[in-house]
Amino acid sequence: MWIKSIGFEEIPAQSPLHHLHTCWTKCARDGRIPARAEIDPVDLGASVIPWIVLLDVLRSGEELDYRYRLLGTANVNLLGIDRTGERLSDNLDAADVATIRTSFDDVVLTGKPVFTMAGLPHKRDFLVTVYRAFYPLAGHGVTVDMVIGAAIPEAVIR
Repeated sequence: MWIKSIGFEEIPAQSPLHHLHTCWTKCARDGRIPARAEIDPVDLGASVIPWIVLLDVLRSGEELDYRYRLLGTANVNLLGIDRTGERLSDNLDAADVATIRTSFDDVVLTGKPVFTMAGLPHKRDFLVTVYRAFYPLAGHGVTVDMVIGAAIPEAVIR
């Protein structure tokens, strides 16, 4: 598994991630982090919903963990496994957890979106290359309690 930070401008223009970015930015007015309730699934549309990733942020003192609240059907099909309801650390080795956690922690700790390219593990022992965008959500506009994003394979975008 590998993850590389990229700028938003490196995401191909035809990617559904641009639509997700527009939806989140529209709700993030005046420097405030939007709440989950402000992101309307209808606005996300058919190009984003199948790829969606929604994470609950779990806090224990200074420690952060994540639970997959929702994984879109296209992501489940792409990776060959549905992790909905699982914690990040469930069923992954420690190195992969640490690699994935870095992106999520960056979103939570900065309150800003994170954009990456990644080689994610498929259950059949190969990597799938994806563009990823993750955005903070905060029920009260300040403390990040959820992360919304999408991971879309390079092959789908081109």
